[in-house]
Amino acid sequence: METAIPTPASWSTATKILFRFFFVYLLCYVPASWWVEFSSFSPWNAIVLFTGHHVFNIDITVMPNGSGDTTWNFVQLVVIGSISLLATVVWTWIDRKRANYDTLLFWFLIFLRYFLAYMMLVYGLAKVFKTQFPFLSLERLATPLGQFSPMGLLWAFMGYSKTYNLFTGGAEILAGSLLFFRRTTLLGALISIAIMINILMLNFSYDVPVKLFSAHLLVVAVVIVAPQLKRLISFFILNQAIAPENIRPAIAHPKARVFYGIGKAIIILVIVEQLVVSGLKREAEVAAFFPERFDTYEIVEHKTNGVVVPEEDKTRRWQKLYVLTKDKCSLQYMDGAAIRWNFAADTVAHTMSLISLDSGTAYHFQYAIANDSLYRLKGKLDEDSIHIAMRKNSDEFLLINRGFHWINEYPFNR
Repeated sequence: METAIPTPASWSTATKILFRFFFVYLLCYVPASWWVEFSSFSPWNAIVLFTGHHVFNIDITVMPNGSGDTTWNFVQLVVIGSISLLATVVWTWIDRKRANYDTLLFWFLIFLRYFLAYMMLVYGLAKVFKTQFPFLSLERLATPLGQFSPMGLLWAFMGYSKTYNLFTGGAEILAGSLLFFRRTTLLGALISIAIMINILMLNFSYDVPVKLFSAHLLVVAVVIVAPQLKRLISFFILNQAIAPENIRPAIAHPKARVFYGIGKAIIILVIVEQLVVSGLKREAEVAAFFPERFDTYEIVEHKTNGVVVPEEDKTRRWQKLYVLTKDKCSLQYMDGAAIRWNFAADTVAHTMSLISLDSGTAYHFQYAIANDSLYRLKGKLDEDSIHIAMRKNSDEFLLINRGFHWINEYPFNR
């Protein structure tokens, strides 16, 4: 008895049109997103600049530079959208009799899965290694809250807690890892949608210039879930039983399937290895620049040539000295400006040197410890004699010293 071969289901006209549009759009956008750091060299640059000048009467001079919401990016979005609409119309006319795009959809979803998985791992590992949101710099801690930008406030909030970074980064890593495998793709995409909705709202609410890119990552996750929409509605809303998804092999031939599996494993391992190695390297760089502990010294007296420098002289009078590492310090003036200096101290000879990172200006001091916390510095800058008295205060920032408490008898909200 012969077994009937099932006829592939026909897609509705609307489904085919939507597929054509998003296929072209995302096939244009995803590679374009890789060139965001090199926009002036990307194939899109000439098209974007031409469109900006001749269509919108805008001469674009600022390229993507860490901000993904520049005029360049918005014009590029219009260009990609226009190309996609035109291609959809032409494709629909030429290929209007086709029943479905099952095979093309199969490989398109693999392309989107790997792209989204990579980006989720990038952002997840950046949080785990705490390189996206480093601990608050000294300058941030010394800045009044009202002077923070909305984005700076978000970065300060995220940067404070290593635990919360591990939680959010771990969720992104989980989502990205699940997307590599077809049996767990739906779960990975659903987790990605939840994560990206939250990130998108943060970007909109705190004016973070990654709104376009985060919105597109959400769109990619939704497109991956879209073929399962009917099954999800049946299960979650209609309370109906659903059959397991028929997951066919990517490669039909058994031997070729082995090589496909090996190639897939190599690709995943290379991606993970590259991201982990770069993450560890970046973690060391960030840790050197944003230390979580430092010594604070409050300047109680500042004299030049024996004359007291008044506190009203906000650009010359020292306010605080922060020793960040064994060779870096930050000097804060009365106007709140904080400048980093190279720092060297010899505790045996009781000498201290501050050398400007920019101008080469150097202070060389002899110091004496009057008591456990008061230091008196004596030195010269050019022909001027400098006398400084400063008091050590390592408990200045409550944000650093408060810590975590299982038991709080009363709310401590300051």
